[in-house]
Amino acid sequence: MYAHNLINLAVSVQDNGEKWIKHYSSSHKILLVGEGDFSFAACLAIAFGSANNMVATSLDSKGLLMEKHPTAGPNLKELEDRGCTIVHDVDAHTMSQHPLLTNKLFDRIVFNFPHAGFDFREHDILQIIQHQKVVKAFLRSARDMLAENGEAHVTHKTTHPFTQWHIEELAEEVGLRLVEKVEFRTLDYPGYINKRGARPRSDRTFLVGECSTFKFGVKNGSGKPEDRTGPINSQKIVMKVQLNSDKCRSKAMKLVRLVFFFMRSVSSVEIQGADKDELVVIGERVDSVGLTNLLRKKVGYAAIVKVEEMKAKEEPKKEVEVNPTPICYTVPSIVYYEPNQSGCSIM
Repeated sequence: MYAHNLINLAVSVQDNGEKWIKHYSSSHKILLVGEGDFSFAACLAIAFGSANNMVATSLDSKGLLMEKHPTAGPNLKELEDRGCTIVHDVDAHTMSQHPLLTNKLFDRIVFNFPHAGFDFREHDILQIIQHQKVVKAFLRSARDMLAENGEAHVTHKTTHPFTQWHIEELAEEVGLRLVEKVEFRTLDYPGYINKRGARPRSDRTFLVGECSTFKFGVKNGSGKPEDRTGPINSQKIVMKVQLNSDKCRSKAMKLVRLVFFFMRSVSSVEIQGADKDELVVIGERVDSVGLTNLLRKKVGYAAIVKVEEMKAKEEPKKEVEVNPTPICYTVPSIVYYEPNQSGCSIM
């Protein structure tokens, strides 16, 4: 009951009876993705007084969810009592194809603190790549589920190494644009307790620190990625790397291709230098520092020699030679011929 009172204090009511808590309204159709113990969904449901307009989902089955988050029980009951649609086993990558979500459109699609689980340390570039794949797949799927003027929200930490996820760029790549970036505070959502999700400490909370909610909308209302206009500049990164054998060289090249195959465009990777100890990488938005640190861990000595921008070559404009075509004006017994200046003819 104490949490209910706090939530009521956080709610603003419009003259038409519409209730708001931060960015979310009782009139919005809301899809919540990747819920932990469903406390965020429960907070919104209590704030609105009804959850008929809400769909709350989890990646785990209900059985696994209760094992990982025993505190979810009361929140699920709160949601059920208020008419929320609860769906388990929903993968953010493919949620738009889920049988219960197909052809449904939402005003707000929310994913708080997306995470791929732990295979490496947070600052490891391989771990960052896994996180990026989760976020990008979510945004791509969400894009196809947004109603007109709808928004996809991602709440995310804004300190290092989380800034290396480059969420805004991932959104742009799938046809979304940043509408607004606003500070996120758990205090604005009374009763919400963020959870780790990954075992063995899945039900523990974590320090949120500095974080923001990134709001994305569809570019030009098309729902499809925009075609890039103008030339794209690439980077050329030259690194001195310890490559004492063909095996080391092969390992370094495979590593670079693996890291940037999905998330960044790398057009070429080559071994150069008189001693075959320079790795040359050409691509767009390549994290040169992160790549160097990764090579140091996995291969050996590595240092950046230079990073330079390569301006894209513009296609030369082809001049089209137009052969003059005579225009005939027929007047009794007289014919005039003159070059066609406008490119069209009147017959």
